[in-house]
Amino acid sequence: MNQRVFFALIAGGKPHEAIRKAHERRQVFREEILKEIEPSPITKLLPKLYDRYPILVASNDTKDFLIDKLAKVGALPYIHHVYTASDFGILKPHDAFFVKLRSEIEERFGHTRMIFVDDLEENVEAAKRNGFEAYKPEEFLEIVHESIL
Repeated sequence: MNQRVFFALIAGGKPHEAIRKAHERRQVFREEILKEIEPSPITKLLPKLYDRYPILVASNDTKDFLIDKLAKVGALPYIHHVYTASDFGILKPHDAFFVKLRSEIEERFGHTRMIFVDDLEENVEAAKRNGFEAYKPEEFLEIVHESIL
């Protein structure tokens, strides 16, 4: 059974119709998420950090959705580069994700000291295991003060 026929059978119709419906559902889901997103306290620090440090985002999201989210909260102008799981072929919190991320940052930006901030403890722990200074957002905000900025 070829893939097209199989897809049509599980979708209950012609393949292009099922794809169109899936795309519409995905679009509605994205729009609902984007409505709910608000800037975090860290987003407010980005203008102060932008000229002093490369600001990078590493996410399991798709690149287009991540860029939409960053634009929605006003962070996009302050981001030097975005990395997604599809860039590395593996998701956070796998160690391989952080090994590849670290290597990419060292090669592209020449930095060996890297701070990683994530709301999921498992991602923070994986980053620490792989040589990043890593914090949850509230921890990072506690250590940031004017002398760092």
